[in-house]
Amino acid sequence: MEHTCPKCKVGLTEGQLDHAGPLRVYKKGEGAGLFGPDTKQMDDICPFVCPECGLVEFYVPNPGKFQ
Repeated sequence: MEHTCPKCKVGLTEGQLDHAGPLRVYKKGEGAGLFGPDTKQMDDICPFVCPECGLVEFYVPNPGKFQ
């Protein structure tokens, strides 16, 4: 899926966060067990950057996990 900058109307470039391990997200209030959330309910956070204005947007590859 291609993402477009809402300000410049150009294609966003996929980036990568500088950290150790994948940065993930899960739906608030769900899956918080004794050892934290179930990893099947989590998804990676993928940053995209506008090459014109520098806007950064974050997307998840599997948005259906948040329905």
